[in-house]
Amino acid sequence: MLFYELACHPEVFGKNYLLENKDNIKTILRDVVKKGSIANLNDAQWQLLIEEKISFLNEKIAKEYKLKIQLQNILKTLVTRKKLIYYKKTSNDEDWLKTIFSYGIDEFAAILSTITEKNTFDPEDLLDSDLWEEITKTSSEYAKQSEEYIKSEIAPILHNAGQIDLIDPYFDILEERYKKPFKIILETLSQNNFDESVSLTIHIKNQNKNKG
Repeated sequence: MLFYELACHPEVFGKNYLLENKDNIKTILRDVVKKGSIANLNDAQWQLLIEEKISFLNEKIAKEYKLKIQLQNILKTLVTRKKLIYYKKTSNDEDWLKTIFSYGIDEFAAILSTITEKNTFDPEDLLDSDLWEEITKTSSEYAKQSEEYIKSEIAPILHNAGQIDLIDPYFDILEERYKKPFKIILETLSQNNFDESVSLTIHIKNQNKNKG
C-alpha cells in the first residue's frame, strides 16, 4: 500500500506517554513522512495541540530537549510535504476518540491511541501488527497491483483534499509510468464530484539539460 492515512489521539504525545514510547512513535512518524499521511482533525486543531504538547518537553533535560527537536523537525517535514490531511470541525471536540470515529472508521488505515480497543493500536502494537506490514509495503510491490486497487487506495486520500501536490523530480506526462497514476488521480477526483477549487500542483526539476 503506497498511500495510507493514520488518525492519532493527541494523548499519544502526552509527556509521560511520549517519553516511554518515543522510539516507536518516531518510527511511525518517519514512516508516515515516507509513504503516508496523518489526519489533521477538527479544523486543524490536532496539529496545534500536538505542537503545544511537544513544546512542554523540558529544554534543560538533554534527552527531552533532543526528543523535542526531533519531533518538531518531523512535524515540520509533515507540514512541508503536505502529509497532514485537513478535516473540518465536528461536534465531538471534547472527546478525541469520538472525534476520530465521527469521521468514519473507513477513512483511516489505522488509529493510533494510548490504549488498545476495537480498531485502535498503541504504537508498539501497531508496529508489530500485520496491518503495519501491509500498509508500509514498498512501492515496487505496490506497483504490481491492479488499476482498480490503486484507485481504491487513492480515493480516501483525495476525498478531503483541498490541495494536491505531486512531487517527483523526474515526472514526465509523456511517459506511461507517470501518465497512468496521473490519469487515475484525475478520474478519481471527477468521480467524487470534487470541488473545482481543489489545487493540483506538480513539482519537478528542469530536465531540459537532460534532453539532447
